[in-house]
Amino acid sequence: MEHHAAYSKANIASREAVFSWIRTVLTILTPSLVLLIGLQNKSDELSTNEIGVLVATIISFSFTILAGLLVLKSESIGQLELRNAISKAYDNNQPLNSVNVNISFIYSAAEKAFSIFSLLSIVLVTTFGILKFVT
Repeated sequence: MEHHAAYSKANIASREAVFSWIRTVLTILTPSLVLLIGLQNKSDELSTNEIGVLVATIISFSFTILAGLLVLKSESIGQLELRNAISKAYDNNQPLNSVNVNISFIYSAAEKAFSIFSLLSIVLVTTFGILKFVT
């Protein structure tokens, strides 16, 4: 029982850390996307490479934000389903270890996509900055 409680506590802390990280990234990326688009001056001459990387960066930022929102939505859905499953188990006098909640595949895929697009966004925005301001 002691191991189960420790595992449960560690699992909750782990999930909270992941969701905190996702919220932080979304908090940074959303205004960054707005600034990236808003600060582009039409009179600036961008090379074909710069335009390609800029478009790829905007797309990557957008996919990262969407995937992050899906992950956060899955957490809220999961908590609601867990609450309902616990309530049902209580009503039917079933033990808590019989409670099971499965999250849709799309949400687990969104979590993987979020990690990939977060990294890709950093690489692309860095590449765009180098192309635009260094070369």
